[in-house]
Amino acid sequence: MEEMTIDRTATRPLSDVEHAHAWLERFNAALRSDSTESLAALFVDDSHWRDLMAFTWTITPHDGRARIVEGLMQAQPTVQARDFRLAAGLTPPRRIRRIGNDVIECMIAFETQSGRGLGLLRLLVDQPSKAWVLMTSLEELKGFEEPIHDHRPSGDDYSRIFGGKNWSDMRQDEQAFADRDPAVLIVGA
Repeated sequence: MEEMTIDRTATRPLSDVEHAHAWLERFNAALRSDSTESLAALFVDDSHWRDLMAFTWTITPHDGRARIVEGLMQAQPTVQARDFRLAAGLTPPRRIRRIGNDVIECMIAFETQSGRGLGLLRLLVDQPSKAWVLMTSLEELKGFEEPIHDHRPSGDDYSRIFGGKNWSDMRQDEQAFADRDPAVLIVGA
C-alpha cells in the first residue's frame, strides 16, 4: 500500500475577498508613504478614477495611471484619505463582466480629514493586484452627519405615537419669537 503525504507548502489561490483586502492594504500603505511608485503599481495603464467630491471637492474624472497617481498625490496632503476597506453591509466582492472585462467588483468605504466616503473598486480578474476602475464619493461631512440610524433625533416630537403640536403650530411658535430674540443683522446706519 502506497503512503500518501500532504504537501503543506502548497498555496491555494486567493479568494476575491482576499484579493480586495490585499489591494486595499497596499493602497492604504501607498497613500501613507506618499510614494508615486507604490501608487502607480496598483493601477493598470488604462485605468480610470472618478472622484465625486471626496478628494477634489468636485466631480473629477482621471483617465490613465499617470493622471490617477498625479491626482491622488496632489489631493492627499489636504484630504488625508485613509482606512480604505470593504464596505460593511453592502454587496461583497463578486466576479462580474463589465465592458468586456472580467473584474472583481468591490464596494469600499474610507475616511478623509473632513468626511466619510463610499466607492467602487474593480480589479481585473487576470491581474487582481491592479485596479482598472476606482470611484470615490463623499457621503457625509464629519460634524454634519445625516440624522439617520444612531444620529436619528429622539423624543416625543419624533415618535411614531405623535402627541405633540402639529407642523403648523410649531411654525407659528417659531415665528412668534416668544422664547427668544430674533437674530438680526443691521447693515448701514
